[in-house]
Amino acid sequence: MKKIYISTVALLISALGLTGQNFQLINNQNSAIIATGDIVINQTIPDQTATHHFLMKNTSAVTRTVAIRKTIVALNAPPAEDPALAYFCTGELCYDASTMNVSINLAAGDTMTFTTDLDEAIIAGYSEVNYKFSARGPADTTTFDFNMKYNPSPTGISKNTSVLSGLSSIFPNPTTGNAFMNLNSDREISGVQVSIINSLGARVYSKEVNLSNGKNIITLETDNLNAGIYFVSVRYGSTLVTKKLTVLN
Repeated sequence: MKKIYISTVALLISALGLTGQNFQLINNQNSAIIATGDIVINQTIPDQTATHHFLMKNTSAVTRTVAIRKTIVALNAPPAEDPALAYFCTGELCYDASTMNVSINLAAGDTMTFTTDLDEAIIAGYSEVNYKFSARGPADTTTFDFNMKYNPSPTGISKNTSVLSGLSSIFPNPTTGNAFMNLNSDREISGVQVSIINSLGARVYSKEVNLSNGKNIITLETDNLNAGIYFVSVRYGSTLVTKKLTVLN
């Protein structure tokens, strides 16, 4: 069921050339400070809302005016179905999907929640939304932007499956220690790249493995990873296999 939103008058954001460190946006999932170019990944469920929580923080000693700009990069729009809708909230105030620009004041030392929401279509698909923040104070301005990507990685095997013929679900999943996966190959091959990507799109683990013909059990050393959502990718040449992994450490 779609939420009811509070409409707002769109505000134009001035071009701001200065940067500083007096305003932060923190990803609540892993406490990471968002920087320009970061990617935050979310998976959606058909006809439900995918929400990601952040915290805006004014670390300066003065009130800052924070301009937020939303830019739609891509929205999932299945044929003959209602398209996905992207919107965001500041504190307790949620803006409708047509709102692209807002401006708020954040007092010295104060924090405020920021959430991104995607009301998924009846069929899940790829969406991408860019958010830009410009926090202006008396002496400087902090500017940065990041992208929310929804369902960016295919589950299972890519179309080019000449070598890697199958990947079962990772087990245990969720995991509280190391995880394992069954990987099938149609021949003996070496130099297969196994990587683990975090929710920001950063590679946190990587190794090369050799595969024998048939079924192979691959160990994923995940016991030192922080709790969160990850994506395990296996690549050989142009063949790519990707699976989602939840870590509860």
